[in-house]
Amino acid sequence: MISIDDGFRERLSRIIKDSGMKKREFAAKIGSSPSSISDIIVGRTKRVSGLILKALELAIFVNTNWLLTGQGEPYVSTVLIASPLEDSILFLFRGLDKERQNILIQLCEAYKTVQVEE
Repeated sequence: MISIDDGFRERLSRIIKDSGMKKREFAAKIGSSPSSISDIIVGRTKRVSGLILKALELAIFVNTNWLLTGQGEPYVSTVLIASPLEDSILFLFRGLDKERQNILIQLCEAYKTVQVEE
């Protein structure tokens, strides 16, 4: 568990606002509950788990160093996701270890080759 301060709460509120999602949608996207997100923002929660931080990084592309300290840029990537399906695929892909990511890439490349030949 990681201690958080008012700056963290303000930065998380900004991330939620930037996302354009409602708190319940945002919470679902990172695998949390709306009440947990609200508890963090209003200060009832004084610590967050590393899992929440990792989910924010993977699902929302948040720079967790910025979220914790205010230093650096808010986002680690400027990747634009075109659809919820692509968003889900990317989230799952980032959760895989490097070996499985490479296997999946090879499978996709092989499938793309077969599709072009048809």
